[in-house]
Amino acid sequence: MTHNQYIKLFNDIGDVHEYINTFGNGDIEKYTNNEDTSKYGQTLWVNVLPKTINETTQNKDYVIWVMDFVNEDFSNEDEVLSDTERTFDDIIAILRSDYYNDFFIIEQISKPEPFVERYGTRVAGWTSTITFKEKFENDVCQAVISEIPTITI
Repeated sequence: MTHNQYIKLFNDIGDVHEYINTFGNGDIEKYTNNEDTSKYGQTLWVNVLPKTINETTQNKDYVIWVMDFVNEDFSNEDEVLSDTERTFDDIIAILRSDYYNDFFIIEQISKPEPFVERYGTRVAGWTSTITFKEKFENDVCQAVISEIPTITI
């Protein structure tokens, strides 16, 4: 799958999940620096990390955040952590669905970590890195080239 396909998949998960209000991707500062009130409610945010390529497989890593705003008096902090944890778990369950086995498998999920006030805002939630394992077609015939470049000695 391409990066665009992963972003669309995460976006689509955000669209169909009843608790996710906002989806975004890229560096987390794009989210935390935006004071737009439309981000109130749970947000699914993802960012691509480096990938690894082996002879027959490749692993693509994405860090995900599921977060929501905490009241100024922090009275709903535990509620936000509880609700975003449930949504985080739902996302993992969706991605582990047999439906996606022809495209990828979840190779690894780093230990999900709760956070509160981490990004200079009153957001709280859960974050983790997901490693997607895919087949890697190590075949020059699949390259979009007109010919193999030659080497002149």
